[in-house]
Amino acid sequence: MEYRMKDLLELAKVGDQDSKLKIIENLRPLIISSIRKYNYTNELFEDLYEDGKVEILKSIKEFREYENRPFLGYVKIRLKYMYLNKSNKRRLDTVPIEKKGEKESLLEILESGENIEENFIKKERIDEIIKAIEKLDETSRKIICCYYVKKMKLKDICITLNLTYHRGAKMKVRAIKEIKNEII
Repeated sequence: MEYRMKDLLELAKVGDQDSKLKIIENLRPLIISSIRKYNYTNELFEDLYEDGKVEILKSIKEFREYENRPFLGYVKIRLKYMYLNKSNKRRLDTVPIEKKGEKESLLEILESGENIEENFIKKERIDEIIKAIEKLDETSRKIICCYYVKKMKLKDICITLNLTYHRGAKMKVRAIKEIKNEII
């Protein structure tokens, strides 16, 4: 078959359409086995089969016989990596990610331009701050939470905690310094 394929390849390289069709027909089992081996579903079989035929046509055009490798091995490798890339892209597109109450795929997030690394760093920083707040004494923790989370006025916080305004202000400043020292 290699000898016959070699003649067909030479004719196909000069533009003979019949030779190209015969090569594609002879390599049909290779296309089908590659689809089954590297793509695990039959949902897109026809599309994948057409992609395999296009890849063989590209292989015919780009194959260089002087590189001392057999054409069939060259085509097999090209089909393998083409189907693996399609399979990986499809898997990446279907990885569900929970984001702000909605499900998105990883590919949608990557294409959105959202800065994932920056968001991760922000989350890590927030976790550090929470841990630092948890190390505060109970009254300081309540002051910080009421002031920054509940957006209460310091005057109202002091009334709730039965503190003088001056004492509440000092405790807030001291708590902020402790948090800064903990995260730096």
